[in-house]
Amino acid sequence: MKLSAREYEDLNGPLRIDIPYSIFRRNVVAALGQSEQPGAIPLLQIVLKDSDPHVRKMAEISISELQDRKP
Repeated sequence: MKLSAREYEDLNGPLRIDIPYSIFRRNVVAALGQSEQPGAIPLLQIVLKDSDPHVRKMAEISISELQDRKP
């Protein structure tokens, strides 16, 4: 989550969906948790410091899900 909303928009244009950027970020974090890719854990650990409490909480949940799936 290194891109700000402005940086994302500059790179990709405006979001083409009708949801706030914070919800988009939360959904990306949730998708990482469902990815079955433990390599996503370091990124999610960075997201634990996000300014949005909902994004942080989803990062906690996603990390837990990925750790539970480790062989």
